Amino acid sequence: MITQLVERGVTPLVGFALIYTGFQLRPALGPSGAASVENGPWQNPQFWAFVVASLLGLLFLILIPLHFSATNQASQQAIEGINQQVGQAELQLEQQQTQVKSLVESGKLDQLIQSNQVPPEQLALLQQIKQDPKALDKRAEDARGRIRTEQNQAQEKPKPKP
Repeated sequence: MITQLVERGVTPLVGFALIYTGFQLRPALGPSGAASVENGPWQNPQFWAFVVASLLGLLFLILIPLHFSATNQASQQAIEGINQQVGQAELQLEQQQTQVKSLVESGKLDQLIQSNQVPPEQLALLQQIKQDPKALDKRAEDARGRIRTEQNQAQEKPKPKP
């Protein structure tokens, strides 16, 4: 709601400026405005238009800091969410890397490769790790690089509106 008011708040300010300009030009136009002043400002509809426009302009000026605060808070929450997702992804990667290393060290990797329980794409990866144990570390570093790249891309996206 605040965002919509701030985005549309320029209109009351323009109206306020036009009404104020009209009040300043009224005495220069002639004696027609003098009769309404004698009745008092409370009975003059132009006075009430001036009051309403002033209140809307004041409301707009008060809402601007609230809008910036809400936008900043939404941005911080989005960044915290991204960082939390990155932390979870890295933790999951570490767990998977530890599991595969324990399979290699315990010798159960051969049994797993020979069983038909592993999908073909994982089977190829396990065979590559069996031939070159450092391939696991290289793939883990590549995955970390992709996670960090996705994190940077997500943080550079336009900030959400509250």
